[in-house]
Amino acid sequence: MEPKTATKWRLAKWTVALLALLLLGIAIGYRTVKHSLPQWLDSAGDVPAFMIDGSYGKFVDADMLALRKGACSHDPIEVSPMADGSAIVTCGFPILLGPIRLFVASAVDIPVLGIRQSAATGASR
Repeated sequence: MEPKTATKWRLAKWTVALLALLLLGIAIGYRTVKHSLPQWLDSAGDVPAFMIDGSYGKFVDADMLALRKGACSHDPIEVSPMADGSAIVTCGFPILLGPIRLFVASAVDIPVLGIRQSAATGASR
């Protein structure tokens, strides 16, 4: 190989490596934002539509069990009650390989976890 060709190949390798790192950073950043979203919002209605994997009218014990047996079988499930009575449910963890799923609910009633909120009152009972 002549010197100019070797330099071009070296530059191409570095460009591909940097592009791969950039895409990895974007993917990890998106996963982190999706997992941390409940900390930044006041209502489940504020979640951007492209991030929502499902919605519930009222999230109850049976829904938690269905998630545990289905879509979130090996992932941690986190229920985050919002100030207006709605809730955001996330399953997955940013550093794990599986997908992060985000669900919204108008109300939540899970006595086992001590969470009872309705959209009308917004207060935990």
